[in-house]
Amino acid sequence: MTKPTNTQSQKRFEESLGSLFIPATEAKECILFLKSSSDIGVIRNGGRNGARFAPQSLLSHFKKLSLTSKLKTHHFKEIEVASIHEEEADFKISQIQQSSRIQNAINQENAAFVCHIGGGH
Repeated sequence: MTKPTNTQSQKRFEESLGSLFIPATEAKECILFLKSSSDIGVIRNGGRNGARFAPQSLLSHFKKLSLTSKLKTHHFKEIEVASIHEEEADFKISQIQQSSRIQNAINQENAAFVCHIGGGH
């Protein structure tokens, strides 16, 4: 029986930071990225429509960075904490709900470092 060969893109992925991202449900110490993918807070602060794509865009570029020996001991998780539908319905209540999601993620995840991306701040 022969071992399947890795394609060039599979090899590139294995050598990138993207390979260290694990599902949010697995319990390991991690570096946690909280994403607020919404334009509403940004627009209210005088920003541009389309900022909702920034958290995923930043993380996709981050995941393409080369894997180093120091980073091989880390794991990364990403969790979406914003809801555009909630913000459209009632912005103030959605902010409270988002704050609660952020607090829950921090309390539940075994995170060595937390980075919150997006949301008009």
